[in-house]
This record gives sequence, structure tokens and C-alpha cells, in this order.
Amino acid sequence: MPIVVVCLLGCSASPSQPVSGLDAATEDLPSVVEVGLDVSTTEVTVGETGAACAAVFAGCSAFVDATAPGADRTVHFQDYSYDPKCLMVRVGQTVTFAGDFIRHPLTPSCGPELVLENRDTQPAASFVLPSVGLYGYYCLDHGNPQGDVMSGAIEVIP
Repeated sequence: MPIVVVCLLGCSASPSQPVSGLDAATEDLPSVVEVGLDVSTTEVTVGETGAACAAVFAGCSAFVDATAPGADRTVHFQDYSYDPKCLMVRVGQTVTFAGDFIRHPLTPSCGPELVLENRDTQPAASFVLPSVGLYGYYCLDHGNPQGDVMSGAIEVIP
């Protein structure tokens, strides 16, 4: 995706008369410069605080318990759903999301920290959930931040 940078240099009565206060070297610059950069973000900044989730986010009032050592903490997704949709883990445990992130970009909605985000082309992404609380997530293309349609939640306990 190209980035367009617009430079507003000011106006003058005549095109040959420089605008006061500007260096004469800027006089011949075009007012729009296209920079050919592709911008993509694949890393998540850990520690960004999110809003608290609703008490029942994404319809999750009961959670699949994956707190035991060695428990499977993989959330599979395809078509328009996550499985399991509602998962419970302990602080510091790793949760893996497996599916097509291009069709279903993982997006954080709410929670103590907004860490559940991935738009990479890899078929799996893992996250360590560092704080107690409810982490809501959704598919950017098929869900919404309110927890409707393709969305889910992870409850993290001590």
C-alpha cells in the first residue's frame, strides 16, 4: 500500500514569490510526494491495556478448562467459528490459534492487555497471557468488538 505525504507549504501572491519564513530550497518541492513503501505490522506490542470485557463476552458464560499441565490450549478456527470459543487457562500459559489468518484476521477486543492479534500468513500463532482477566477476541472480517458472530474469549485465572 503506497503512502501519500501531503506537504502544505503555504500560498503566495505569485508562483515566483517565495513564501516568507521558508527556506528557498523548499520553493521547488512538489506539494504531494508519493513514497513507495509497503507497510505491514506483524508484531504485537505487549502491555497495551484494553477496556474491560463485558461479563459475558461472545456469549461465553462457561469455559473449556485447559488449566492442567499438558492440556491442549489450541483454538482452531475455520469457516466462521472458533473451537473452543470459550477457553480457560492460567496466567503465563500459552494459547495457540490455528487457522487461516488471511481470511480470519485475529483482533483483540477487550481485556487486561491487547495481545491477541495476528494477521500473518503462518497457519498458527501462540500467545502468553500475562495477566488475570477476560480476554475477548474476534475475526476482523467476520466478527465485531462487541463479541458478535465470529468471536470468543479466554478467561485467565491465577
